[in-house]
Amino acid sequence: MERARRFLKDNGLVLAIIGVLVIGYLLLRTPGDRLASTDEFERQIRSGQPTLVVFYTNTCTSCLLARPAIDGLARGLQGKANVLRLDALSESGSSIATRYEVRGVPTLILFDGEGNPVLRQVGTVRAQEVKTAVDALLE
Repeated sequence: MERARRFLKDNGLVLAIIGVLVIGYLLLRTPGDRLASTDEFERQIRSGQPTLVVFYTNTCTSCLLARPAIDGLARGLQGKANVLRLDALSESGSSIATRYEVRGVPTLILFDGEGNPVLRQVGTVRAQEVKTAVDALLE
């Protein structure tokens, strides 16, 4: 017991910092859409409505920093387009990311209602460009 107290006393600051980092990660991580299969993904992008697919990872700092912009974009597209978030490291997300040659995250790909990619953004989220492309698809 004394050994444990000494360890906590000697390493308390380090343990506190690790705790803050872990809690921050858990609070900021992006919830991905759970796909049962790549067939389900195909059904969603061929639904007849534009679909914005966001490829990300929870270990990517750029993805975490882009999250507020992506969340705002998703709210702005509500009723106009589906928004699907895929963790590029998950089993189904990884195979889909490979198929669409996603080399970096965050990557946004806008699909028309027939499953054809019409817009791709890597890194910086340019919300107005996505909204303009969605509006053009809906005309």
